Amino acid sequence: MFGLLPVNAHSKEKCLGEIEEQGEVVLRNLDAILQAAGNSPDDVLKMTAFISDITLWGRVNAMYANYFGENRHARTVVPVKELHYGFGIEMDAIAAAGKLPMDG
Repeated sequence: MFGLLPVNAHSKEKCLGEIEEQGEVVLRNLDAILQAAGNSPDDVLKMTAFISDITLWGRVNAMYANYFGENRHARTVVPVKELHYGFGIEMDAIAAAGKLPMDG
């Protein structure tokens, strides 16, 4: 398990836009990892979201609900003072086992 920051996985460009933009980059990266493992968002069992401003939770929750739809897995929100590079969000996920990308 590792945290996903709003960094474009291909260009390595940091997204420092609005929280929704940052969250979209994080969830796009998560989706790529899940797909590479033969999984989907429906296979996520638990998510942790670290956010730098708890007043953003409503906006994060709306973005999150849009991505996951009816998947009601466990989740934790952790307000933090600050994140690397001034990011507003970092997420990590635990998903049901599928084929891991390093398995070839």
